Amino acid sequence: MSTLVACGNANIPVNEEGIKQEKKEDNYIAYGDSADSGNWNIKIRDVSEVSEVDKKDGGKFTADGKFINTLLDMKNISQNPVSYSLTDFKLKDISTGKTYVIEDIGYEVAHELISEEKFYKGNDEYITIMDDVNPDKSKIACISFEVNEYLQLDNLVLVNKNNGNAGEGVQFKLK
Repeated sequence: MSTLVACGNANIPVNEEGIKQEKKEDNYIAYGDSADSGNWNIKIRDVSEVSEVDKKDGGKFTADGKFINTLLDMKNISQNPVSYSLTDFKLKDISTGKTYVIEDIGYEVAHELISEEKFYKGNDEYITIMDDVNPDKSKIACISFEVNEYLQLDNLVLVNKNNGNAGEGVQFKLK
């Protein structure tokens, strides 16, 4: 994936000494690339946008807007067993600065999406929140956000900040 960058700007801010000040841009991890974030090395495996998710009991989860479901490859790079939690992830709209958290329905949707592999097929590659992962082990996790139907993946980043992060977290492009 390549990015086009503008070569010039007529309105470059200057400080009192007349020295050009560069606008600091956030660093985003490209879709499909992995990055270390605290206790984890994380890579976005897949992203989907849906308005409904089927339940195993025949019912459905229905979003007021849409669900953004994200499968993640997560490798424990710490020295101890660790788990992830709902508060480790946020969704940020970089066009507006608005931030979204995982709500209860997002937890339930993610759990439903993982349950087929993890619980019914016994596939131990999948984890849910609070499952401990040993050092150097990789697992697949799922998170889901219920958001306004008008949000565009091009403008969204997944922000991860966990107990091992020193800064504000790592931001992953969803597309």
